[in-house]
Amino acid sequence: MAISTVAEKADFEQILIEHTKVVAGFFVSWCAACKTMTPVYTQLAQENPDIKFVYVDIDNSLVLSHSCGITAMPTFKFYDNRNKTQREVIGAKKAELVAEMAKFTKSATVTTAVIAAQAEKPLSAVVANS
Repeated sequence: MAISTVAEKADFEQILIEHTKVVAGFFVSWCAACKTMTPVYTQLAQENPDIKFVYVDIDNSLVLSHSCGITAMPTFKFYDNRNKTQREVIGAKKAELVAEMAKFTKSATVTTAVIAAQAEKPLSAVVANS
């Protein structure tokens, strides 16, 4: 499932209604840490097609970002049955994002994203060496 871009609070709320599990990534285009996390976030979305992944550009979604309590970038929030869980990752913490995703999905599968996060390497470098 592709990552959807969401800018409006009403659209985000509709996604929470329509999907049981949602992972929201809050980014800005000029943020180096956000750029570092994008490949891992994209890989996790590809490997978990049963979960809805959304991308929120904070610069274009101030009301939504504020309503979600975003104070730093990137921030990843996990929603289950319309409710935000206690799971949240703030900053460019690849291994922590992958670990929280595994808990959220209750999956112990080792993926390319996990390997990349543990090695703190770009996914392209890990895939090229596979």
